Amino acid sequence: MNQPQLIVREIPIHPALPEDMRRRLAGRHISITLPRPVRMRLRQPEKISVSECAAKYRQVTGIDARPGPWRNDLMPHAVFPMDLFQKPWVREIWLCWPERTAKTNVMLNCLAAVARLFPGNVFWLEPADDDAGNNVKTKIIPMFRQSPGLKKYLSPRADDTGKKLIAFSHGMHLFPASANSARTMANFFGKYNFGNEVDKYPAMVGTETDPIKLIRKRGRDVRGSKYMFGSTPAGRYIYKGTMSCRQVWQYRNRCPHCEELVLMDDEHLDIPTDSTPEQVENGDVAVGYSCNACGSVWTDYDRERSFYLGQWHCIKGAGDPRPGSIGLHASALPFPMIPLPEYCGKYLRSKTGDLADKVDFAHGYQVIDYDGAAQEQRQEDQILRLVDEEMPRGVVPRETSTLIALADTQQVGFMYQIVAFEWGNRLRSHLVDHGYVENFEDLAALGAQDWLDADGKIYRCQAGFIDSGGGTNPFRPKHTRTVEVYDFCRLNRLWRPLKGQRRDNATPWEIKRQDYYPTKDGKKKPIPGGLKRYNIDVTLYKNRLADKLNLEPNTAGSISLHAGLYDGGPHSGVKYAAQLCAEVQDDRGYWECAKNKANHFWDTWVYAFAAADILGVVRKKRPTASAQPPVEEKQARRNQVADGPGRSRPSWRS
Repeated sequence: MNQPQLIVREIPIHPALPEDMRRRLAGRHISITLPRPVRMRLRQPEKISVSECAAKYRQVTGIDARPGPWRNDLMPHAVFPMDLFQKPWVREIWLCWPERTAKTNVMLNCLAAVARLFPGNVFWLEPADDDAGNNVKTKIIPMFRQSPGLKKYLSPRADDTGKKLIAFSHGMHLFPASANSARTMANFFGKYNFGNEVDKYPAMVGTETDPIKLIRKRGRDVRGSKYMFGSTPAGRYIYKGTMSCRQVWQYRNRCPHCEELVLMDDEHLDIPTDSTPEQVENGDVAVGYSCNACGSVWTDYDRERSFYLGQWHCIKGAGDPRPGSIGLHASALPFPMIPLPEYCGKYLRSKTGDLADKVDFAHGYQVIDYDGAAQEQRQEDQILRLVDEEMPRGVVPRETSTLIALADTQQVGFMYQIVAFEWGNRLRSHLVDHGYVENFEDLAALGAQDWLDADGKIYRCQAGFIDSGGGTNPFRPKHTRTVEVYDFCRLNRLWRPLKGQRRDNATPWEIKRQDYYPTKDGKKKPIPGGLKRYNIDVTLYKNRLADKLNLEPNTAGSISLHAGLYDGGPHSGVKYAAQLCAEVQDDRGYWECAKNKANHFWDTWVYAFAAADILGVVRKKRPTASAQPPVEEKQARRNQVADGPGRSRPSWRS
């Protein structure tokens, strides 16, 4: 900070002073020593951000895993929320992160910036009295004492620095409080209010209200008060509060191979088939993660690089330039400090373990609230009402404009659908055929097959779209067959690879140029001639499918299904309708497959509506009856004009 300059001024002597005093004071220089708190308040604050202040002045104490100077490069996800705290329009920040991912350190860095850059009273709320006292004693006070740029703000008086109150030398105060004590929460005012581990707070503070509502009252005395809440979910405040903010961000890793930002999820875990949680957690089997975009299997080093190259991505309220509340959510997958075998082991336990395992995985690793209540799902009867018993399997409707083949890649074979779209901009669609084929040759033959309507008119598929990944094992949901699919599409140009993603942006689909195969060793193996992959926003198209399944049969834009809804071959007896009821929508608006449910035909319908957009089905014009002469008559006229009167026609033109 810049020191206040010495100001020299000539001050006239007041005429009311006695004459002898006026003579003694005339022409003399008088200096006044300002109290230290006043001098510190008069200093001009540095024009630096909170993250820069932390890197410059903050010392991490020995109680943390990495003591020493704070380094933003080691915690890149912490920089964004720290700098948000300084924005004048931001009133609340919610940090919904896993354990041991620097939530409390973000708050401590903001506290250090408050003391140095923009002083004001601080209200620090912990779940219980012991937590409040311990954090003040082991984290807050040592942070100021061990940081050379901060220790001068601690008062030299012992009574000013204790577990119940910290009175700083420049007039700022920090009030520790516990969420289970209405008395400690009611006594003080805080311009800057920090709520640590809020999901460990009680549901009520005495008989008044919940702690979050009560702490908000502590900062309403002045304009510009700020709040920061941080916790790992436990079914109380943090997840709901984060998702209800005006603007919500999620952390995304950047693939070190294809450089795409990806939202890491459970679908792309690479876990060997039939592995047990104990084998995974003990390191007896190797686990990995397949990139959502290119399919490359990341090593531990790749995952760590992807974290340091990652960034926050806005999933809600992106158009709001000055949001008052901002939520930041991240699961445990992006963070390299949480080992991947630990995550995969907890994932397996959540599938086969008891209720405690399911709750532990949801709260501590997915970082969402566990909802054990049965969610409302579509019923099979609702799907079966769409069956048209007058349309046999394999018959194309007369009004068909476009026929499309869709395939969902499995560990062995493919689940397929043939979908017909009729003329018109409402995308009325009909399931012509569905089933299972075992190999790529059968899939290629399916795309080249002739299909007939009731009048015997021949139709062929205009295009085929195939999922570029695949997987059916519940312990290995998305193993990769990407190289095989790319080769198949390269040699069968009717078929195009398609990749479903949670894109959360304005474009429902995009074309991604693929010049290289995904490889586990990171080496680039070129695809001869290259190919195009279509990335689609699965949330958007799943929403569209769910809406269409609710439409009444034979109405504009509705879906109809052929008679008989049972798979043949190895899937005999599996109801088609059940697969269209397998996915439900969570609190984030994402579609998730219910446990131990097959959803292959749900996925192929999603691909069908994406394919209709890609092919521009809604823009196709119905052909009208031509008023022109028959082809033979038009050809005769062209021949006559070309030959001219009196000319003989060459034999090669006949």
